[in-house]
Amino acid sequence: MQILTDIRKSFQWRSSALARHLFSRLPLFAKKWFFRQAVYHPLMVRHRSNSLHTLTDIYLELRTFCNNTCPFCVASRDPRPDQSMPYELYEKIIQDLVDMQFDGTIHYYQTNDPLVVRDFPRFLAHAKQRLPNVRHYVLTNGLALNVKNGRAILEAGCSVLSINVYSDNPVLVIPKNIQRFLDEVLFQIYPRESQSVPIQECKDNFIFKTQSFALYIRRRWMNTILSPRVGTAPNYPVVTKDETFLGFCEMPFTQMTVTADGRVGRCCNDALIPMPMGNARDQTLQEIWNGASYERLRAELLRNNRHADEFCRKCTSLGLHSWRPHTTMQRFCKEWSDQWNPQPDATEDP
Repeated sequence: MQILTDIRKSFQWRSSALARHLFSRLPLFAKKWFFRQAVYHPLMVRHRSNSLHTLTDIYLELRTFCNNTCPFCVASRDPRPDQSMPYELYEKIIQDLVDMQFDGTIHYYQTNDPLVVRDFPRFLAHAKQRLPNVRHYVLTNGLALNVKNGRAILEAGCSVLSINVYSDNPVLVIPKNIQRFLDEVLFQIYPRESQSVPIQECKDNFIFKTQSFALYIRRRWMNTILSPRVGTAPNYPVVTKDETFLGFCEMPFTQMTVTADGRVGRCCNDALIPMPMGNARDQTLQEIWNGASYERLRAELLRNNRHADEFCRKCTSLGLHSWRPHTTMQRFCKEWSDQWNPQPDATEDP
């Protein structure tokens, strides 16, 4: 029986390797066609059949300021003034989410670092109290993290704390202020024995998880080249490839961003929100989400057309928010697209 199993596995591996080789030899137009059919088409069918699109992720930029100057990020050249979201506006946004029965993830960042927001734990605690079943996601560079604010963030109800350590060091070296937070706060509130999986440490990551909380510390190259974010990334090279196969995008069907002055953006790639979909000061999030601007954009994307929108036509993101490859052809398409049109390395855990 073991011999038969080994033969079957060998055959499957060789068949997969042969298919991958044949796919790699296809001309570019054929690979694009397969990508549209295998990846975009099933998503388009799903979203066409669901007229009530569910908001799963909202990005709240509570302050238009970051305390770092990473060369790959628009925050290093942000032309906007340093502006903080009024607490009254924030309360309204949270109430709007309550009215929408939102049960997804609130991300407390866009181009900013949330730890530089004055009294940030108060904002977090309010959202946690009003939306207890929502995942509250804090992404930071860790420069402003200390024992006091770290404890306050955890006590306020942070679900996920993700820290990107930007460095040219080839291995992850946890900075002293973050190590103090681990020793004096995290492991006091969540003892090591409370973890749901063993602590994972390697040259790039430190991961700690319990049933109710997750911590990710990741080493990130300071001079890395990430997504162009629609031409706003300072160090992204000029795109010369034909991007015409990028028609559909899932982001506006699941995401929304709100910046400090209430302007609402299409998705997480809408970094500076130059052409807002609405304003949370004057409209409810429900009105904006189901409003004419979003609906027009979604209708064009379901026609496999990004070019109808002045903003989206410049975007090189694959537009796959929650998609994972399931079939062999989808895996081949994903592998090829990652080489042909590299996407940013992940900052979040799925």
